[in-house]
Amino acid sequence: MKDRISARVPEIADKITVIHNWADPTWIKPLVKQQNSFAQQHDLVNTFTVLYSGNMGRCHDMETILGAAWELRDEPVQFLFIGAGPKREPCVKRVEELGLSNCHFCPTKIKHCCPNP
Repeated sequence: MKDRISARVPEIADKITVIHNWADPTWIKPLVKQQNSFAQQHDLVNTFTVLYSGNMGRCHDMETILGAAWELRDEPVQFLFIGAGPKREPCVKRVEELGLSNCHFCPTKIKHCCPNP
């Protein structure tokens, strides 16, 4: 994307910084829930979990996810939101207003907190 923008607007090329995705598939690997300390810590081992992880920014459609949580409020489904952003607090408030017990919020996970396989 940096190359594409720089080609169109060369005068801003030196102002663009690329932040690489830190996910390393040789380090972070899927684990079965019974062996996953995060799932154990958050009581997710025996529950189907819908995960939203990342920025809850102004352009992200959080309303659709909260709508699904409302529709599935009586089903054995948990919604876990990990991250921050301008829409995080409005989401927390909406969950409280709706009285949803199937939604949980965690702060952004830091790379050093991710488990090694």
